[in-house]
This record gives sequence, structure tokens and C-alpha cells, in this order.
Amino acid sequence: MKRVFDRLAPHDEGHAYIDWAVLMAGVMLTAFSVVFTLSDEFGQNTDDTAGAVEVIEDFQTG
Repeated sequence: MKRVFDRLAPHDEGHAYIDWAVLMAGVMLTAFSVVFTLSDEFGQNTDDTAGAVEVIEDFQTG
């Protein structure tokens, strides 16, 4: 990965490729987040997370 970055970074086109790669990664992350949020399992994941937070709060208080 470092060799690819080092090969692209000195060239003007390389900066554009890196920018597009970062942009596409952000778009894909956003798309996966939306799909995960809208899936049927979202409610269960929320309940599991809330339960874990309560356990941590109980542990911290005492």
C-alpha cells in the first residue's frame, strides 16, 4: 500500500486518484451505514447496545 501511495503521490494525477479513493470509501461507508440502519436487525442491535451501556454505567457507579 505504501509503495502505491509513494508511486502516485508525486504526480498531479496521483492526488486526484487518492482523492477519489477517499471519496469512494466515504460513499461506501455511508451506503453501508444506511443499509445497516434500515435493516430489520437494527432494533435488536440498539437494544443490545443499550443493555451494554447500562451494564457499564452500573459497573462505574458501583
